[in-house]
Amino acid sequence: MTIDAARERFSRYTREVLAWRLGQPELAAAPPEDAEQASRVAERAVRVHAASKRPWLLLLGLGDGVLARALCERLPSDRALIILETDAERARRVWPGLEGNCGAQRPVLLADASIWALFLLVRAAGMDAENCTLCRNPASPSAELLKWQRLFLESRMESQKPGTTPLPLSVACMLHPEEPDLGDFFGHMPPWLHEVCVLWDGAVPSGAFSCRAPLRQACRPLGGHFGEQRNAMLALCRTEWCLYLDADERFNPRSWELLPHVLAAPELGGVLFPRQTFEGDEEHVRMGYGLWPDMQLRLLRKNAALRFEGAVHESVEGMEGRLALAADMPLLHYSHVSKDSRSLKRRLEVFNRAAGAERHRLSESYPRLPRAFFHAMDASFAGRLIMLPILAQHPGT
Repeated sequence: MTIDAARERFSRYTREVLAWRLGQPELAAAPPEDAEQASRVAERAVRVHAASKRPWLLLLGLGDGVLARALCERLPSDRALIILETDAERARRVWPGLEGNCGAQRPVLLADASIWALFLLVRAAGMDAENCTLCRNPASPSAELLKWQRLFLESRMESQKPGTTPLPLSVACMLHPEEPDLGDFFGHMPPWLHEVCVLWDGAVPSGAFSCRAPLRQACRPLGGHFGEQRNAMLALCRTEWCLYLDADERFNPRSWELLPHVLAAPELGGVLFPRQTFEGDEEHVRMGYGLWPDMQLRLLRKNAALRFEGAVHESVEGMEGRLALAADMPLLHYSHVSKDSRSLKRRLEVFNRAAGAERHRLSESYPRLPRAFFHAMDASFAGRLIMLPILAQHPGT
């Protein structure tokens, strides 16, 4: 991707993030930048960057803008400075005084609280450890940016290679009989699946659903514990590999076609999918503050120790093997366009009861960008898996 194209994409994303305040954000405490130290760091970073002949210089942390300005003063105009920031409030306060005041150099700000969003945006622009120089801002000791740095430096792309014979795959789901669009949910499953295993919260519905793959059904009351319910769901599956979906989630046809290729990856234990939640209509996707990519660990290789832990927002424990990210296979989430506000609030009440506290609230609207924005990014990862480092915490369900 060209510098100008990256500048346009990053600026568009950041503008939408900074236009919204979710909750009551506070400026994270950080030591003020020392001008002399910033000058030394900038000189060293530019010297290393020039020797590497890499096109991109990434500054991790905006700070007070002192180091960013020092870098701009020293960088040649044909080299791009990309500034990553996870504190939206700091970006709102510092960036206006820096943008447009750096002479010939036009720095680019990419800001979001989600390191996964920053990671995918940067990688989709063609940036990697081979063509980027990283400079950490001493005045921005962000733990999140340190996690981002590890993701960026230790992840690697691998081409998806088809296996000789597709491995058997079970699709598993926990459903309530009153979920909307169940016919469409079952109808979007491909016929090559080994089985579709459904655990109903309550009695199995009397009406038949058209499913092109073999259908197995059982019933078990949720009982306010999603982890235990998912373990019962997992026990229904008779194959080594299990993909679990919610009733308001879909894969597009291309993603279904790619799944057998994903299963062929060696030593794989689980796969994350970026979830895109539609906002307002099916042509716009929520983003910013963790709303995108909303990573979901949904494809799992079963073993004796694998299980779900937690009453709500349950995590996967006991996974064996490598963890991968299928960046070009978004999990399409229709909950906020297929359900009315009353249904959504009832669902959040279920989550709150399971959590034992009011942790989930429904807002009237959320930051969003056109679906085409994300489709263009998905295309950058076509046919490749991102193999991830093992982090202290990874996204669960």
